[in-house]
Amino acid sequence: MVDGNVKNKDMKKRIAISISPELHSILADISELSGSPLSKFPAHVLEESLPTFKALRDAFQVADKDKSKAMSIVGENLEKALVSAASGLIR
Repeated sequence: MVDGNVKNKDMKKRIAISISPELHSILADISELSGSPLSKFPAHVLEESLPTFKALRDAFQVADKDKSKAMSIVGENLEKALVSAASGLIR
């Protein structure tokens, strides 16, 4: 029997982050211009950046052995992820 208070492990997780006033202002502008909730764009960018986060994890895992390879992994993936995330929200 499943307790009604037990959350499904596949449910989205929430995290709290602190951001600068400048970043908040920019995100608020994006929210207003796109007609989306304030949290939607950063959440979308993070989700679309999943391959980049995996690459970052991999880079941290190899960093002790080969720092140049680690930086190469990061450099190849970061820009692609941001461009992809932004293009998904432009209507």
